[in-house]
Amino acid sequence: MKPLRLSAEVCAAIAEESQAAYPREACGLLLGSRGHDRDEATVAARCRNLAAAPKRFEVHPEDFLAAELRAEDEGLIVLGVWHSHPDEPAIPSESDRAGAYSSWCYVIAEARGGSIGSVRAWQLEAGRFEERVLETSAP
Repeated sequence: MKPLRLSAEVCAAIAEESQAAYPREACGLLLGSRGHDRDEATVAARCRNLAAAPKRFEVHPEDFLAAELRAEDEGLIVLGVWHSHPDEPAIPSESDRAGAYSSWCYVIAEARGGSIGSVRAWQLEAGRFEERVLETSAP
């Protein structure tokens, strides 16, 4: 599985949105490109979380559409989803798996007390999440 690179701007946006949403989950879409050696996310499009439960996420359909249109306008594609796990590890939950698409990547940020711990990337393969190598660009 190819590595996933997050730009410095994407890392900063995920951290900022995750801290702002704490103790609820924050979520959004990753926009970028697929390359021969790696996939690269250059935009973390913020999306409203419609989930009633604080430790779940459901991307607002209007925000999903807006992110898809932005990707199209900027010559990018939707690579996947990012979301936070408040006071939980950056490991996919059963509800994450239930709603996952196999072709998408899932970046999860561990949010503890409003600060960010580990950030990890995952992809669904044969019904199971496999961890992807995550590369980050320095700011």
